[in-house]
Amino acid sequence: MLDWSALFLTHERGMDSASGGRGYALFCISMTLGRLCGDRLINRIGRFRMLMGGSLCAAMGLLLAIAIDVPAVTLLSFLLLGFGAANLVPLLFSAASDQRAMSPHGAGGRFRGRLRRFVDRPRADWFHRPINQPVCRFWLCSGIITAGQRQRAPH
Repeated sequence: MLDWSALFLTHERGMDSASGGRGYALFCISMTLGRLCGDRLINRIGRFRMLMGGSLCAAMGLLLAIAIDVPAVTLLSFLLLGFGAANLVPLLFSAASDQRAMSPHGAGGRFRGRLRRFVDRPRADWFHRPINQPVCRFWLCSGIITAGQRQRAPH
């Protein structure tokens, strides 16, 4: 989420800069805690359940941030988003390296390049103006996460 959470909180929700920083900090703390506990949780419940649970948790966090304009709920939604998203990318990269149809280097490089173009630039030239707004980006991310659950996850 990088600086998108702080931009969303300050520009879309009208919070001050300190609250935007708190939202980003909550996301980072929950992401760190999720990564620290993630391997043990994956070993306990399995990769598939972790991928599904993390996807649902991250999507719920995004949807709460978008749908409910209450400062406390919005801040807590970033906490939920961090816990949910913490292990998604490691699980997906692990699944990409386990597949045999394509070189792991080819799959990872293409994914990283596209993800980087999408996330890194708040004012990306190749997006239309309405989609460039943080709310639209959050809806798009939530849709991608939710749609990804329909794909066959690793076991």
